[in-house]
Amino acid sequence: MPEVDLVILTRGEVRSLIGHERGVAARQEFDLDRLDKVDEEIVVRVPGDMRTLTPSFLQGLFAGSVSNLGEHGFYKHYKFDAPMHILDDVRAGVDRILTSRHLAGEQ
Repeated sequence: MPEVDLVILTRGEVRSLIGHERGVAARQEFDLDRLDKVDEEIVVRVPGDMRTLTPSFLQGLFAGSVSNLGEHGFYKHYKFDAPMHILDDVRAGVDRILTSRHLAGEQ
């Protein structure tokens, strides 16, 4: 099963991932445009000591995936192995993506 392991970004030293640009760079590093299209579920591993994933980082990382897959398809395709508070961050980030798309006139 393919996975996105955020420890590659944190190297055990970083506890918060912030910023849209960093999210976009991580999207490219993990080749999420390709992973959006694979038939298997993708596991997203978040280190247990992670404090936060900001909505801006998550928008950069996953806006393309939510756009490609839709909200339901995104959560079906990407499975998060993460602490509960990080799952809350993910939901907030996806909500922000969906709200931004709605405000931009997308359906």
